[in-house]
Amino acid sequence: MEIYATERGIEIVRQYMDEGKSGLRIKGRTGLLQLIEDVQTGEATFGVILVHDVTRWGRFQDVDESAYYEYVCRSHGIDVVYCAEQFQNDGSPLSSILKSLKRAMAAEYSRELSEKVFMAQCEFTALGFKQGGTAGYALRRATFGADGRQKKTLELGERKGALTDRVQFALGPAHEVAVVRRIYKWYVTDGLGDTAIAARLNELAVPSETTRPWTAWLIRGILTNEKYLGNLVFNRRSFKLSRDVVHNPAEEWIRRNDQFPALITHALFDRAAEVRRRRQQGPTDDELLEMLRRVFRKHGRITSNLITEFPGIPNAKLFGIKFGSLLHAYTLAGVDSATSFDFVTTRRAIRSTLLSTISKVRMLIDQAGGTARLIAHPGTLLINEAVTVKIVVARARIDIGGNVRWKIPTTGKPPAHFTIALQMEIGSIVVRHYYLFPLLEPTGHMITLRGEDPGGEWKFRHDSLEAMFGLPARPR
Repeated sequence: MEIYATERGIEIVRQYMDEGKSGLRIKGRTGLLQLIEDVQTGEATFGVILVHDVTRWGRFQDVDESAYYEYVCRSHGIDVVYCAEQFQNDGSPLSSILKSLKRAMAAEYSRELSEKVFMAQCEFTALGFKQGGTAGYALRRATFGADGRQKKTLELGERKGALTDRVQFALGPAHEVAVVRRIYKWYVTDGLGDTAIAARLNELAVPSETTRPWTAWLIRGILTNEKYLGNLVFNRRSFKLSRDVVHNPAEEWIRRNDQFPALITHALFDRAAEVRRRRQQGPTDDELLEMLRRVFRKHGRITSNLITEFPGIPNAKLFGIKFGSLLHAYTLAGVDSATSFDFVTTRRAIRSTLLSTISKVRMLIDQAGGTARLIAHPGTLLINEAVTVKIVVARARIDIGGNVRWKIPTTGKPPAHFTIALQMEIGSIVVRHYYLFPLLEPTGHMITLRGEDPGGEWKFRHDSLEAMFGLPARPR
């Protein structure tokens, strides 16, 4: 293009290049993106854009995309000239037809090239050679010459030395192989999940392939990839022409089994697959009900908190979703209704108390000459369009030592200016006291009221809502 510009007396003042970048998408094309931005923002101080040929905009599968970028430049008063084309880009019908044809040819070239590369990859996989990418934990890439002899083991990021060389899998260091086998044992025998295994490896300071912390995604890859059986598998997923990733059915996979030494046995891999399938399906109804019985047998009672905190048992919400409600789940499990139903029925009554309190607070504020309306945050009122008040219910709890405690949350997003807390009687839905707490310093998320010692919180206490707002109490 320098010769083209010199011959025509054009001065090149700026260059935009995307060397070595794919032309299938605009993403990653920093040169083209910068050009379009400069044109649209008025930063372009030039009147002509020299382009080598029509395909330099990109080999987009939607041929209108490259036409759009040219249009953006011309619509801002900047001419586009193609240096290597045999036609003049003068807006004539002939030039428009030729440009459309060349854009379609560029897109077709990419499609044909993609298909040829894919077929070659399938053929080389069938011959036992690895296709691109890293080897993965406990494995390495090894290069083999045309004579079939191994030449060297490649380090992470290292490329093969000759085009005629081929790459195959090889076993990695013995300590990494041992870690893979330990991961399978933890998963199959000890019942640990992906997240728990990753956490254990991080606690033991076991370095991953990239030395970054282990994640559940890395563990899942080790537990589900057949390469640890010594199998070479290709086309499990495809990403042709930079479009969305497609997960292909197993019958479309290209495989070569037992191509290199296995790290684990087929029996262990199949057991891990069965464990994952069973976990993904979730426990059966009978298994869930037996879990409830286990909680009841251990504690002599059952609540949603006890269910959620019990090891190896799903969150209590799952039982409600699965059986319609916790009450129904308790009935099906045959646990003692005297201890089972109390929590659920009380929760409903508490909800009713909260709603009636919100209504009463709004009425009292109205009587005092103010305004109050509910805002998006649950149980939060906006008073006089300036002050936020959150209303919460504090139920009595008995801690391990037998002491009575009331936990009052005082923070939120965003935090309210005041919190009105309803302190409930022990084992009852009757309000004991009302507390009005101002927005406190961020010393924690909870205020704890102690049954044996009210502490300094007594100064925030009121016997009624009317007293809290300075109004005479109504006779009961």
